[in-house]
Amino acid sequence: MSEKMVAVTVELPKEADLTEVEQAAMKIEQAIKNTVDSRVFFTSAGSSSSFIGSFSSMTGGGSNTASITVYLGEEADLELVAADLRESLEGLVEGSTISVSSGNAMSSAMMGSGLDISIRGDNYEDIASVSKKLFTEIQDVEGLAELDLALSSTEPKLNITPDVVKMMSSGLDMSSMAQMNQEFMVMSMGSTVSKITLEGEVYEVYLNGIVPRLNDVETAEGLLIGYPDSVKLGDIADVSIGAQQTNIQRIDEKLAASITGIITDKNIGAVNMAVQQKINAMSLPEGVEVTIGGVMEMMKESFSGMFIAILVAVVLAYLVIAITFRSLMKPLIIMISLPLASIGAMIGLLIAGQPLGVSSLMGILMLVGIVLTNAIVLIDLVEKLRKDGMNTYDALVESGRTRMRPILMTALTTMIAMLPIALGLGEGTVLSAELAIVVIGGLFSSTLLTLLVIPVMYAVTNRDKKAV
Repeated sequence: MSEKMVAVTVELPKEADLTEVEQAAMKIEQAIKNTVDSRVFFTSAGSSSSFIGSFSSMTGGGSNTASITVYLGEEADLELVAADLRESLEGLVEGSTISVSSGNAMSSAMMGSGLDISIRGDNYEDIASVSKKLFTEIQDVEGLAELDLALSSTEPKLNITPDVVKMMSSGLDMSSMAQMNQEFMVMSMGSTVSKITLEGEVYEVYLNGIVPRLNDVETAEGLLIGYPDSVKLGDIADVSIGAQQTNIQRIDEKLAASITGIITDKNIGAVNMAVQQKINAMSLPEGVEVTIGGVMEMMKESFSGMFIAILVAVVLAYLVIAITFRSLMKPLIIMISLPLASIGAMIGLLIAGQPLGVSSLMGILMLVGIVLTNAIVLIDLVEKLRKDGMNTYDALVESGRTRMRPILMTALTTMIAMLPIALGLGEGTVLSAELAIVVIGGLFSSTLLTLLVIPVMYAVTNRDKKAV
């Protein structure tokens, strides 16, 4: 049985140090304890070599992020727990971004966001404008949570230009400057500077970089460089603080931005359609393209594949029936049972409040074989009785009387067998529920209507002189 878990990720501003990240993680842990009944926590603050930490790094995590994995009991409702946590953690840590995702321990790390919108173009200003506007527009779409806009960002950059005159005045030569420059790079960017051993365990000592926390040139100029004889950076170089662009995204060699989020509504198609309507209503600058990926892209591919499979199944079934009955019209009469089944299938999904998904289409594919069987056994007996000399009307009545019981029993046993799955009894039946509902609804309508509609259509297309 898969482990039920909820993952909480908090991202603080880039200038936050590890202590601030740990304090934020502890604050979130306490809020989680007050909100849900969990079995165990696993927290990773800052960069980590653990699995969770490595995954956090792959998804944009770093020293300013923390990941908290909450393991729940078997009876826990993942979506309900995730919704409660989103509500309780909202605005808990000022200036941070907190996201909550649910899943099982085996698949959560491999699953992407439910919504993934790509904005591509050649002009960064146009991309940024469209991205920000779209991000605002989809805020009110029901069924979306934890929306995040990923744009190219900037971070402080320290520009240092050595001044030869100042260096000579301070008694430094170029070799000394090169050594000091290396020391300064370690101090500004951060690096592992030493290792210590405590109780047999070796720990690395990491010196955090200072550049993200430099707010003015005066502070930078006052930095002491060199040991044991230190000089102020401003005494030997011209210093200025600028900005450099980071996290530049490109898709197909074009500049890009992305909007991601989690789809909390089970009707994924409806949510994506609402987002697509927002996109269609926007006036896009020339050269800017907006596309929806993520789950929607996978759904389109799956739907396309399933529709092709259903079409192939119907064509093959028609050919087999046509060869068996040596007729082109009789297979068409039998095929009428398929739309009759789809009526019940759609009504079943509507009553159950289930969306039309890939599982539903798999159920329709199953119905192609099951429903046609009932119509075939009915028409096959009619053909045999007519060959024995019985007129069409009497043959239809006799066939209905003879075949009704086995048709009803077959349909009833299949529907009863599918009922536990349709009700979602047991873990792991959520996706199968749609399939079961389609099969039950389709069998119910097709069985009743097949015994009525198929005989009528057969009588209309097979009139003979002996018919009453």
